[in-house]
Amino acid sequence: MEFGWTIKAGKMSYSAINNGESGKSVREKLNQMLSDLFDLPPGKNVEFQKSTTHIQWRFVGDLNWINLVALDEITGPEGETGAQGPVGATGAKGDTGAQGPAGAAGAKGDTGAQGPVGATGAKGDTGAQGPAGAAGAKGDTGAQGPAGAAGAKGDTGAQGPAGAAGAKGDTGAQGPQGETGAQGPAGAAGAKGDTGAQGPQGETGAQGPAGATGAKGDTGAQGPTGATGAKGDTGAQGPAGANGGTDIVLDTSPQLGGDLDLNEFNIQVKEAPAVNDTASGMIVSMTYGESISFGDPLYFKSDGKVYKADSDGSSTYPVMAIAIETASSGSHKVLLIGIVRHDAWNWTVGGTVYLSTSAGLTQTQPSATDNVIQVMGIATHADRMYFKPGLTYLTHV
Repeated sequence: MEFGWTIKAGKMSYSAINNGESGKSVREKLNQMLSDLFDLPPGKNVEFQKSTTHIQWRFVGDLNWINLVALDEITGPEGETGAQGPVGATGAKGDTGAQGPAGAAGAKGDTGAQGPVGATGAKGDTGAQGPAGAAGAKGDTGAQGPAGAAGAKGDTGAQGPAGAAGAKGDTGAQGPQGETGAQGPAGAAGAKGDTGAQGPQGETGAQGPAGATGAKGDTGAQGPTGATGAKGDTGAQGPAGANGGTDIVLDTSPQLGGDLDLNEFNIQVKEAPAVNDTASGMIVSMTYGESISFGDPLYFKSDGKVYKADSDGSSTYPVMAIAIETASSGSHKVLLIGIVRHDAWNWTVGGTVYLSTSAGLTQTQPSATDNVIQVMGIATHADRMYFKPGLTYLTHV
C-alpha cells in the first residue's frame, strides 16, 4: 500500500494508492496505516489534529497527542492561484419589516424669522387746485401822506420770464457830490408803477429808521436764467507794490521781532554745499582765542573763547563746534551741528570721523595711552561730513 499527505491552506488531506482499497474512508485508511505501523488493537478509534508543527494522533478519550509526522516533511510546493470563480447570482430581496411604533413628540422648535415688510401702498391722488381770483384794476397814484403802519406782506407772485440782456451803455462822467438833504417822513406804499428810465445818481440821503419786518411770503418758482451780459471794459492797472521777496533776499542780516512759527513746516539745510569751505546748519558767533582756520575743531575755554582742540592735549577737549571762518582773533561764525564742506578732506564715505591728536580731524581712532576718543560725526562725501560732536568721550588706557 502507498499513501501520502498534503497540507495546503490550513487543511490536511490524505490520499492512498492501494489495489482494491480506494473505497475506504480516510479515517479507515489512517487506522489501517497505524495498525500496520504500530500493531494497534482492532476496534480502537483514532482521532487526528494538525498542530503548528506536526500532524498528531491519539485514541479517542486519551489526553495526550502523539506526533505522527512533521509538517515540513510533507508540505509540498505551493500551487498556482486558481482562476476566480464566476460571480454568484443576486439573492431575492427580503420582505420589508413591520413599521416600528411612533416616537415621542419632539420639543417645540425655535420661532422662525420675521417675514419681509409688505410693499408700501400707492400714493393717493393730489386734489385739484382752485381757480385764481381776478386781478383788481390799478388805481391812480395818490399824494404822499404821513407814514402808515406797515401792512402784512402779500404773497409773492410767480416770477416772470427773464428779459433779454440789453447792450451795455457808456459810463457817464460822475458829477460832484451834493449836500445830504434831511429825510422826510415815509409815506404809505403805493402800487408799484412802471419802471422809468434810470437817471443820474442822486445824493445819498440819511438812512431812515428800519420798518417792521413783514411776514415771509411763499417762495415763487424760479424763472429761467437770463442771458449773460457783455463783458465790461478792463480797468486801468494800479501802481506796482513794493518788492517784498527781493528786499528780503538782499537783507543779509534779517532779524525777527518775535518767535518764528514754522506752521508744521521745517528748516532745511543744504545736504551738499556747492562751494568749498562752506557750511549749512546751526551757526553761532564766538570769540577766537588764537589763530584758527576753516575746519578746525574747537573747544570752549574758561576765558570765554574757543581754541583748537586735540585728543592728546591737556584739557583741550571736548569739541563743541567747528570753525567756518579763518581768523586770528575777534568774533566769528562757528558750526554747532550741520553739514560742512572742505575740499582738502579725503574721507571714506560712511566712516566715523574722530578728534585727531594733531588739532584736527581723522578717521583713525586714537589708540595711545591717555588719548581721548571723541566722535565728531559721519563722512557723507569725500569732502563733506555731517558734524555732530558727541559731548561724551572715552580716554584710552
